[in-house]
Amino acid sequence: MNDSAHTHTVQVNTAGLVEPRGVPETDEVVDKTLSHAVKLYEDGILDDTSRFMRLVGRALFTHDRTDLPNDVNVNILLDIFAEIRNLETCHGEIVALQKKRIKERREEAKDDGDGGDEEKDGQNDDEHEDDEMDSDDDPGDMEAEILDAIFEMDENGWSAVEIAIKNKTSCMKEANAKELELPTPESSNIARYNPKAHFKFASDEANANVDHLADSLLNCKLRSRPMGYSKENSAHDKVPFQFRTYDNSGFDIDGNIIAVCGDKRHNNIRDEKNFVGFQNIPCPVNLESSTTLCDLQDNNNSNEPWDTNSVKIFEDEKGKRSWFGECIADAENKMVWASCSRTGVINAFSTDYPASGPIAKLCFPETEVKAKSMFANRTFGLVRCGTTIIGSGGTGRLSAWNIKTALKEYDNTMGAGAENIGSDPRIMPVDDNKNFACGDLQCVGNSQLLLGPLRVDGGNGKSSSVRLYDVNAERVVGLFCGTMGEISVGKQYCVESHSSIFAMGNSTGVAFDIRTYQPTVALHTDGSCEQILGVRTNSSAPVAFTYGSTENIMCWDLRMPGSHVYTMATGNTIVESLLWHEGTSSLIASTRSNHGSRRWPAKAVHEKTYFETQWHCDCRSASVMLQYPFQNGKAMNGFLNCDLSKH
Repeated sequence: MNDSAHTHTVQVNTAGLVEPRGVPETDEVVDKTLSHAVKLYEDGILDDTSRFMRLVGRALFTHDRTDLPNDVNVNILLDIFAEIRNLETCHGEIVALQKKRIKERREEAKDDGDGGDEEKDGQNDDEHEDDEMDSDDDPGDMEAEILDAIFEMDENGWSAVEIAIKNKTSCMKEANAKELELPTPESSNIARYNPKAHFKFASDEANANVDHLADSLLNCKLRSRPMGYSKENSAHDKVPFQFRTYDNSGFDIDGNIIAVCGDKRHNNIRDEKNFVGFQNIPCPVNLESSTTLCDLQDNNNSNEPWDTNSVKIFEDEKGKRSWFGECIADAENKMVWASCSRTGVINAFSTDYPASGPIAKLCFPETEVKAKSMFANRTFGLVRCGTTIIGSGGTGRLSAWNIKTALKEYDNTMGAGAENIGSDPRIMPVDDNKNFACGDLQCVGNSQLLLGPLRVDGGNGKSSSVRLYDVNAERVVGLFCGTMGEISVGKQYCVESHSSIFAMGNSTGVAFDIRTYQPTVALHTDGSCEQILGVRTNSSAPVAFTYGSTENIMCWDLRMPGSHVYTMATGNTIVESLLWHEGTSSLIASTRSNHGSRRWPAKAVHEKTYFETQWHCDCRSASVMLQYPFQNGKAMNGFLNCDLSKH
């Protein structure tokens, strides 16, 4: 993470953000909830566990409030009964302590009655003289009184609960307001900020010297864009661009190319409309001057609506069905590579001729095809490393094809009028002892790969370390240990800039120093994050983003001391893949939705008031790709004069 090769691990825990569901809109809601809690308690609900669980379970998880008035807050109701349980526990501990004292007095009294050493008896008399003066009650009478003291909520008890609940809700209101407070005027309202994050307490001098991009990422400074098509309402806001797209199982970015593959029909698995396609990175050349979405112009002078995803579909071979589960973009060769999960054949398509069929085919060995077929939802791993395409099929070895050789073989075969079934690969061993099965593949240079272990539901009992593999030497040259469970390894952007790689396991994101193979930072998320992405900056440390099934993206500041800095909205969609485009300083998210609603879904993970801006993606007819363009001190189209193949 820094210039020194000697690093140490920093454990970073997620700050506890306020859950707005427990923050009442008015004080009257608290009073109504307290009153209803009294009725439920007197009705004996705490004596009927199943009834209590049905009541709160329906309200929390299915939003069925049949047995609850509308002005009762179920989260506060749970807090009330938790306080009652605390009082019961305290009462029980007091009774137990009194019983213990009675038992001790009985034993002491017995010892006194048995006689014994006079000196000891004298000491005992002195020790118990004060106790006898404090209580005139007989121990037997006191025991009877305690045993009859069954816990019951009285006025004092309810008064204590009311004070505790109102104090808690007051503190939550204050904390909720702080988390919605923007760290800078340029920050976006689609994020919820951690007020304990140290970046908010940086001095003006330190902020003045911060890299533009790092400052933008850590403070969620999104570019402002037009909100609608009407010139009468030309409002701007800092929300992501959203583009309609097809459901996809494969998603990749290289240079200025987005490669996608999957199903053209919304939420329909393995339909006959399976596809492979690509599009260019969206880049409005007149973002700063546009007043409406209609005014925006893309760098390719497209006349299509700005929020329409223009995916160019490659034509499949007639009469032959394929299920493309994984694809990669190849900007250097102007191609998209897509692997068929059913046959184990990798097809290469030219972005210059999208209407044509494949221009090359690569064929996985039978061993990999059989290994993959054991799991219906598994896809072949795929990556380009320099001039070589490398694939994994869930075994302890890799398959490699030289790109130029594969293109030449395909041309020669097709020119001779023969059917090309695919070029055979060069086999590269990884683990001959079958202790490691190759899963995720990521390139970290022209000749090195990161190999993640195969992810299998329930675990496969094999190694969970991440391995560094040298393609030229055809051997493992390093191990990254410190991850647990199922490991995911995404694209790596921080190897050259910060000597760092990122991996996620058991909801813990780990940053490793590639020079020492040691973990430098461990990010303990809330248990629902499944992927991590590191973004390089010009500052001393990269910025990390974690995501999963929680319908949000979390941002992490990895400077000392590391901290989770904010949670960013995704329009109530689940991010399945998150990538970085350096030219536009954008996070590009491939998403899916569990909600078929135009308005804020009743079963959304977050309440409507969780973020200041109530932004929802309507995914009733199609999936959505999101682009979060961050300010970097340059125009968004500043990358147009760059060589995109180098990014």
